[in-house]
Amino acid sequence: MKILKRILCICIFSFAISSVSASDWYVCLGSFKVAANAQRFSATLQARGLPNVITTHNGKTGTLHRVVYDLPFKNRKEAGIFQYGLSTDRRIRALGISGLWICEAQIVGKTANAAPQQDEVLRKNETASLPVSEEKPYSLKVRSYKEEHPAQQNSERLRENDIDAYVVKTYDDESYFSFDVHAGAFETPEESSETKQALAELGIDDTELSDYTDIKEKMERYDEVVQQDNVLFENAENTTMPEFSEAVRKCLADLPVNKHFLIESIAIVDFETLAMADSKDLDRFKSLVTEGNIRALSKAVYFDDLFGKRVEVSVTECAKPFPEPDFSRGEAAQFALPGEDMLHAFISSDETVHTVEGINTDRTLLVKIVAHDFSDDEFTSFMNNAWADSATVIYPQLRKSLCVLPKNADNRHFAAFTLFRVGESYAAEKNNANWAIPIVGHWNASGYFLQDNEEIQVGFYDMDYAHNAERVHGMFMTEHEKNILSDRNHPATVNGTDAWYTETSWKEISFSTKSFIVAVDSWAESSIDENILHDFASDLLIWEQ
Repeated sequence: MKILKRILCICIFSFAISSVSASDWYVCLGSFKVAANAQRFSATLQARGLPNVITTHNGKTGTLHRVVYDLPFKNRKEAGIFQYGLSTDRRIRALGISGLWICEAQIVGKTANAAPQQDEVLRKNETASLPVSEEKPYSLKVRSYKEEHPAQQNSERLRENDIDAYVVKTYDDESYFSFDVHAGAFETPEESSETKQALAELGIDDTELSDYTDIKEKMERYDEVVQQDNVLFENAENTTMPEFSEAVRKCLADLPVNKHFLIESIAIVDFETLAMADSKDLDRFKSLVTEGNIRALSKAVYFDDLFGKRVEVSVTECAKPFPEPDFSRGEAAQFALPGEDMLHAFISSDETVHTVEGINTDRTLLVKIVAHDFSDDEFTSFMNNAWADSATVIYPQLRKSLCVLPKNADNRHFAAFTLFRVGESYAAEKNNANWAIPIVGHWNASGYFLQDNEEIQVGFYDMDYAHNAERVHGMFMTEHEKNILSDRNHPATVNGTDAWYTETSWKEISFSTKSFIVAVDSWAESSIDENILHDFASDLLIWEQ
């Protein structure tokens, strides 16, 4: 079990070196393999009044260029306190930076900054610099995304592995935007075999051969749309987050994350609120735990779709201490949780499945991680970085979704939240309706609340771009307008935004704002009426962003 010893040694060593190193501690804002990327990031920070320094670090994967906040600390604890405060800084949040972490560095000089660069507005394809062309029309399509950031990030990861990767941006009037990671450019299909083999050796064996003549028109359509509409990606700038209970906040803060793993699904449950609920719809959340006195739970599935790695994680907060795990089931290890707490855990491995299970110092927190299809080295790397990022809000899709939940109110209590990526089967389930096709690949979220002891749900799709949301919700409105207008089916407004109220087996008011299609609803038999749903919708935090 060499992997376990490596993890344990690295965790302990990270604390031991702090007492003998002459380096200072800094809050790291970003880490880059390419120096020019670090310089651009540094300049963006400087433009927002955030002083920073670029320092280098020689790791196992080569030289990294770290951009750190220009304020040294003599110990990790002081840097950690500053890290927490800096993570709430409006300028940091406006830039979408949420993965702050702490590192040691010896700063001997500062690197000059390049000009600031904006990344939020969708830009046209840089056709002239793309490897694929009419002369070399064939390429390997590796992955496809509905939002640009993961496509650019994964193309960079491939380039780090000596794969000539790049992003092709397309648009069609049925499914809208697509950001596709391609590799190589070839005159004939046969020439792609060497690159295909190199990708297979990295564990990527599901590439598709692409022909430039088949996608050229969609690329031109994309360029036309972004030039006409000035399409923005809203990254939850100046986000106002909901105020969860202490137990829920802890379950979110201590959930391990990794920026290379997208959230496939997540559930956040406040069992103290759930105990007050008398709702069959909410009973499914109660089945997530078997222990008594559970206060809160966060449970997520992460997926690195580039290399096919899946991680299941859960963090459970209890009102009383958990029994101590049976450490004889694996090898003991310790990990530093956010703040000053420690996770006392055991690690076990079965072929390519690795499991970590442990409790915090006061034994009220139970953490379980199950990683699938990892080699020993890959799992070691994952665990050594599992709590390097500050919290799950590192993920834009989660950060954006949480800011659609409502403000706190004396008569309103948060019960649960779910988020998942909409799969390919969704459109088929909806008979390939014209509004269902563009939803595939985007995010569906639901927040459940008790208000005056009755359940209200806010459900929404994050379509990534207002361009998408407006068009899909327009189709919903058209469908509603086909029905007879009445007190049970009619137009409405929410904060000056066009909405629609309908009542069938449930009561619902729906509307589109920013990149979201939102529906606030309750069961038809409840005493909640249209006015209450309207007030709830008007109270969503999204209106403050």
